[in-house]
Amino acid sequence: MRTVFLAAVLCLESVLSLGNGVITPFDLCPSPEALGFAGAFCALAQGPSALIFNPAGLSLGGGEEAATAFYLRPNGKGELMTAFWIGGSAGPLAVGFTGYSPGDPRPEGPVPHLGASLGMGIWEEDLGSVDLSLGASVRYLQAEFQGYLGSGLALCFGALGSIDLGEVELRLAASVEDIGFGITFVDLGRTFPWTTDVRLGFALVGPRARVAADYYGGDVLLGLGVWVSEGIELRLGVSLRGRDAAVSLGLGVGWEEFRIDSSLDREKFSLGFGIAF
Repeated sequence: MRTVFLAAVLCLESVLSLGNGVITPFDLCPSPEALGFAGAFCALAQGPSALIFNPAGLSLGGGEEAATAFYLRPNGKGELMTAFWIGGSAGPLAVGFTGYSPGDPRPEGPVPHLGASLGMGIWEEDLGSVDLSLGASVRYLQAEFQGYLGSGLALCFGALGSIDLGEVELRLAASVEDIGFGITFVDLGRTFPWTTDVRLGFALVGPRARVAADYYGGDVLLGLGVWVSEGIELRLGVSLRGRDAAVSLGLGVGWEEFRIDSSLDREKFSLGFGIAF
């Protein structure tokens, strides 16, 4: 089946932090569907979104799919940060591009402004009661620092196991993101490391509901999606870090070849539009 999916997203988020390494535009979670699950999408991602959450999800895809997103983010200084995302997949292959502009004044440290990712579901095997999939992707990022341009490559690896429990499918997933030597600025003789992270995911997928949980970057992410009628899914997500909790709400509506996804939490709003044919 040939499928093409287009999504446009508007987001209001908190300020991007560079932390101990370079945070890439891929870390902005460019998916209103995933944001409705508070980002708990390691075991649910398929198609282009697998480039963000777990490349092993590319083994689950069929047909062809494309997605695009655009972000507007306040930087706390009266300026807007903007970012875009466009990606597509065909079977087990996927490619994505992303860009980012922080507005003025610019933050300290390298500013990633252009990225690309190529991923593939590299292995799928039925091991009796467990279906196991593996995937990998490579990311290229270009960044600016003190008027100079630098670039670097990073690898991402993922695994996904699924168990058929009758009407419910159990999924366990893990991915390692941004393994590499960082972004090198040759003219400055400096290299900034990537922010390498591990994402662990769990999901139960049934005909009427989806439940997911991820551990990522020190956060516990919990998500629930319930199909209240044909083509309409209500979503609830909770992000936990220590004693701090953030709640997100999401809605997915599909009608014939059209689809709308939206999410809302205390820091951001996202809205996506889709069409399949």
